[in-house]
Amino acid sequence: PMVLRWFIQEAHKRNSKIHGLGFTDTKFLPFLKFDSIDSTTWLAGARYGQMFLYKDGEMIKFKPPKGKRAKSHTIVNKHNFNEWVKFQKYAEQYL
Repeated sequence: PMVLRWFIQEAHKRNSKIHGLGFTDTKFLPFLKFDSIDSTTWLAGARYGQMFLYKDGEMIKFKPPKGKRAKSHTIVNKHNFNEWVKFQKYAEQYL
């Protein structure tokens, strides 16, 4: 991540914008000042049965119990999407 930080800073010195394609590791966002980022992690509900919860500026990931699956991937994905939107609003204001 520190190499990315240097790269982003150098690009900004040259008035270039940097997009974090697929960058999801939220712990580095305060240090890596991307101009934009995208990710499909919110779709992990359908792929891996994971659920996310936004709380106090963090995304908390919950894995399904061993041997269990989500009853509806659509419901899980909608939930995850809404939680990531909450994080996005936080990030736009504070990160």
